This record gives sequence, structure tokens and C-alpha cells, in this order.
Amino acid sequence: MGIGKVLLGALAISGITTFLGMQWINSQQQQTIAHVQTQISELESKKVSDLNTLKATHNQLKALNHSLDQTLKLPSVPEPVPLQNLRSKLEKLEAQFKPETQALENLETAQKLAMSASVLVQNPPHPAQVWLDAKQQWQQAIDLLKDIPKTTYTYSEAQKKLTSYQQNYAIIRDRAEQANQAVQLNNKALKQIELAQYQQAIQSLNQATKLNPGLIESYLNRGAVYARLNSHQSAIANFNQALKINPESSEAYLLRGEQYLGNKDYSLAIWDYTQVIKLNPNNSNAYLDRGYIYRELNETEKAIADFKKASELLGNSGDAKTQQLTLIIQELEASRPVIIVEQDDDDHDYKLRRKKNTSSTSSSPSRSRRRR
Repeated sequence: MGIGKVLLGALAISGITTFLGMQWINSQQQQTIAHVQTQISELESKKVSDLNTLKATHNQLKALNHSLDQTLKLPSVPEPVPLQNLRSKLEKLEAQFKPETQALENLETAQKLAMSASVLVQNPPHPAQVWLDAKQQWQQAIDLLKDIPKTTYTYSEAQKKLTSYQQNYAIIRDRAEQANQAVQLNNKALKQIELAQYQQAIQSLNQATKLNPGLIESYLNRGAVYARLNSHQSAIANFNQALKINPESSEAYLLRGEQYLGNKDYSLAIWDYTQVIKLNPNNSNAYLDRGYIYRELNETEKAIADFKKASELLGNSGDAKTQQLTLIIQELEASRPVIIVEQDDDDHDYKLRRKKNTSSTSSSPSRSRRRR
């Protein structure tokens, strides 16, 4: 068979395939047109008399628009005239139902906001921002319900919800206001602490925790005041409460660790400092304090590792503290035991001996750690 005949045969097959493909596309379009025509006719004669019917109509309009969009994506000839007519009718129906569908969307959005606001304030206490966010969501939900016209079928349902929404808003508004007052009292306490007015600061922070038990800063600051007054157990109790509010507060772990360190509860302090490092690997103070404990416990290698990490984090900004750390590290490295290998002349057996390196300085640099 000649090459020409083969090419003609291939072209013929290609033409048939294209023809069949177009036939299938046209068939799909005709089916869609018939379906949309039927649905539009139903909508044109449909009378909305209740909210459920309105929801069904709204969903029907969305589905018809989707059907038309999908049909127009088919690789076909320019848009058929019947589709153009159907789209025009659909646009008229959408305009006709627009006030109702907009009212329905308002209602549905308001319900979602109300649900979100309710979930947001579950399981208190909460920080001030949570109460504020919930307040804003309730306000947005109320505004959407108020915008629903009386002439719509959604109005009656919106009015029923509006009453309960306004009651919930009033409750959350009060909680948000209390939370804001607690923040102001905490700020007042900070100024009192700067002036060393510790008892007055404690009173301010007591009021703050009563107004909003979820304000973690008030517990951290009250704990810090008790620490300055050497009331370690009271300080620890406040840091414990802070960690109940936020179990991932690296600051609370650090402050509590300092109290344990001051009480020489080394195992508890190490645990807290390790949590700080997990949550904030760049906290130089945690490495400093943990390194100090390891040095006290004669765990030389761990102490060296922590002091080196602290020195690396401090860098040039550490200045005198970095220089002191360098001396501490040098002293610890010099104090490492020297391994000596001794040979027994009789049985040619080798034995290891550990000998204290006496080249280290006798003086020990003071503990290098921050003071609050």
C-alpha cells in the first residue's frame, strides 16, 4: 500500500473521530439546555412562601449557574443561542430573588459568626483579646440581622435570633470590658514595681486577676514581685497558675526555674530550664542557669556545653558576661580528668588511671546569670 493511501486513511479516521467528538459535545449541550430550560420554567412559576422554599430556590439558582458554566467550558462552537437566552432568563430570576437571597445570606453568615463567637469563649479563662474578638463577632452578627428588610421571608427568623444575639453580646461585652480593666491594672502595677512599691503592685495585680483570671501577665508580674520579696513559694504558685493558662509559656518556666534554683531544687530547676530551651532555643539565660546547676553537680561536660551555647547566643552583646563565661569554660575544661595509660611490666597488661588535672586555676569565677 502506498504512503499516500496510508495518509488518506489516517486523515479519514481522524475526521471521523473529530466528527464523533463534536456529536458527543453537542449531545451534552442539548441535554444541559433541556435541563436548564425545565428548571427555569419551574422557578418562573414558583412562589416563595417560607424560608425553606427560599433556601431551595437559592440553591437551585446556584446549581443552574454552575451547569451553564460547565457547558460553556466544552471545546465547542461559539455559545449556542439557546444558552444565551437561558443565561438572560437566569439573570432576571437572580435579580428578582436578589433581596431574598441577600437576606438569606445575611442570616446564614450571622449564624456562623454566632457559632464562632460561642466556641471562642468556651472553657474560660481567656486573655483579653479573646473576649474582644468574641464581642466583635457578636456585633457583626447583630448588624447582619438588622440589615435584613422587613419585606423578606427571612425577617421573621432574623428577629427571633436577634433577641438572643443581643443578650449574648451584652454578656460578652461586659467580660471584654472587665478584661480591659484588668490590662489597665496590670500596666499600673508595672509602674508601681518600677518604683519599688511592691505591696501596692500586689494589690493592683490581685484586682486584675479577679477581673480576668485569664490574664497571664498578671500572674507573671505578681510572681516576680513575690520573688523580689523572697517569698519563693508564693512566686512559684503564681508561675504555676500562669502555666495553667498557657502551658507553653517559656517565660513562666524560666521564672519558676529561677525560684527552684534559688531554693537549690536542682532537678526541678533543670526540668524548667529544659522546657524553656525546647520552647525558645535562643534563650541564653536558660543555658546560663542550667550550666550553673550542672557545674554545681559536677556534671562538667553538660556544664561546658551549656556555657558554650550561652556564650554563642550572647556573642559580642554579652560583653563582660561573655568574658566571664570564657573564663568559666576554660576552668571547666582544665578541670577535666586526664586519662593515663600505665603498663604492668610483669604481665604486660595495660591499665587506665584517672588523674585530676591540676593545671586549672584555684579560683572559681562567680556564677554568671541574670538578675530580675
